[in-house]
Amino acid sequence: MPDSRPHDTPHPPPGRGGPEVPAGGFRLPPTRARAPDALADPLLQTQSAWAGEHLQDFIGSVRIPVGIAGPLRVNGLSARGDYSLPLATTDPGFIAACNRGLQVMAEAGGCTAMVLDAGIGRGLTFGFRTLQQAGLFAHWVISHVDTFRRVAAASSAEARLIDLRVTVVSNLVHAYCEFASGDAVDGEAGAAADAIRAYVRKHCPVRPLEAARVSPAPLPGGLLPTPTVQGRRVSAEVILPADLVVARLETTVQQIATAWRGPAGDAANAPPGAPRWPVRALAALFAACGQELAGAAASAAGLYRFEVTPQGELYAGVTLPHLMVGTVGGGTALPAQRACLDLLGLAGPGKAPALAEVCAGLCLAAELAALAGLSEGSRRPQPFTITKEG
Repeated sequence: MPDSRPHDTPHPPPGRGGPEVPAGGFRLPPTRARAPDALADPLLQTQSAWAGEHLQDFIGSVRIPVGIAGPLRVNGLSARGDYSLPLATTDPGFIAACNRGLQVMAEAGGCTAMVLDAGIGRGLTFGFRTLQQAGLFAHWVISHVDTFRRVAAASSAEARLIDLRVTVVSNLVHAYCEFASGDAVDGEAGAAADAIRAYVRKHCPVRPLEAARVSPAPLPGGLLPTPTVQGRRVSAEVILPADLVVARLETTVQQIATAWRGPAGDAANAPPGAPRWPVRALAALFAACGQELAGAAASAAGLYRFEVTPQGELYAGVTLPHLMVGTVGGGTALPAQRACLDLLGLAGPGKAPALAEVCAGLCLAAELAALAGLSEGSRRPQPFTITKEG
């Protein structure tokens, strides 16, 4: 449908979603007045402040069915005990399939999980006329790291600058800022990086040619600093007895390991990545708990391992290097999503590390169930299919 707004009328800026026409003079899209009644959400309408801050042209919400999977038994540094997992999905067999992996892991005593590292990186790029100016600027930046820490802390309660690396490339200076990952999804690192950029441009005696660029990661190039972690690096593992695999997954340890290695029987055929079943499981948990859905695939990407131990048991492990989760801010403030976090017992400050360990355990269980379904000889030919008996 063509846009009925005049061509000289600007689009509404982000964060202006109220029903009134702001002072800028833009007109709301005509679809707003004709929003279907099915999109109306009484709970969200009572939180107009949230909608106005986070969404442009807010008209309602889309509700997805939520079911409970689990329990997921975790023996982690932060997450300990059994967790009933709220998963938002429209697939009728999805939760039952996840439960296959969750059940066998629980009967084996649960998975061990731990957050290994946490941080959020932002890159600042400054341009100069000459290499000499770039070098002087880099020296000034390095000598003011403590000042930048205070600037970042003043801009956000979540962001804390823990490292700053500077690289000079001809007449460009790349400053990679690494912030501690708080309980918010991105730790408000973007706001802190903007504050540092503004301070540099105001106080540095060597002025850049143009405004600095802020990027989620360093610009490409072998000489530039690379992020150590984006979000949280978390690992989970479980060791399954052979008889338990046969009884609960209806396959064998050797067949699961073969399915993971691929047709060639080589682990090289199972490179690091994001298997689709862990992505689906994590996306379902993200949707239910107010996480950023766009980050589900990157968060589920990692190194998955399924190997036969010398004792004939199945070792299953996963390391997720860039898991992005939070328990405060953003979508976690929505009523339904907050209720799901409350169901997990992981709402509010200080709970993000435990949520990360739960996510790693869920990804491991989902991939375990998928491999069991794909294993040669399994009586379940499809990994996520259930049948209803009359």
